[in-house]
Amino acid sequence: MQTAFPYQWFPRGDISAGRTVIKDSKILRPLLTATLIRGGTNLPIDALVDSGSDKTISFAQFGTLMGIDFYNEDFRKDMQTKTGMEFEQDIFGLGKVPIPAFLTLIEIEVNGKRQMIKMYWIREAFKQDTDFALILGQDSVFYLFDIHFSKRQHKFFLNDQVFTP
Repeated sequence: MQTAFPYQWFPRGDISAGRTVIKDSKILRPLLTATLIRGGTNLPIDALVDSGSDKTISFAQFGTLMGIDFYNEDFRKDMQTKTGMEFEQDIFGLGKVPIPAFLTLIEIEVNGKRQMIKMYWIREAFKQDTDFALILGQDSVFYLFDIHFSKRQHKFFLNDQVFTP
């Protein structure tokens, strides 16, 4: 089944001025609502579908809302065992500056499909006017759907059937 989502306007930061927001400046982005699931807690969250991101990324404050205690030693060891990777990681973006993050597993639901994913939780404060609350990278939603971006139509499409030209 194929589902269409409209591109949505998002405030755009002026890259040349750091993270300063240009007043009344917005850009169309492929955004949808994803749900983070942990135990009995569900957190619907706005997510950018980002084919240029290798990792799925959010902010530690949202993980805390999900009941994650990032400083619990037993939890940290459990996540290292389950992911096979270090719990504390530096991730790199366009700025080439390391961004400290925690790595955990969490369940996510996108367009009715659930999947356990690795989540990189950024250890800095979320800024609503410049940051995306959740970035769905190549390591998550792209395994659930074939994705087609059509900026010209201001839409993007998730298809749970394998594309055959």
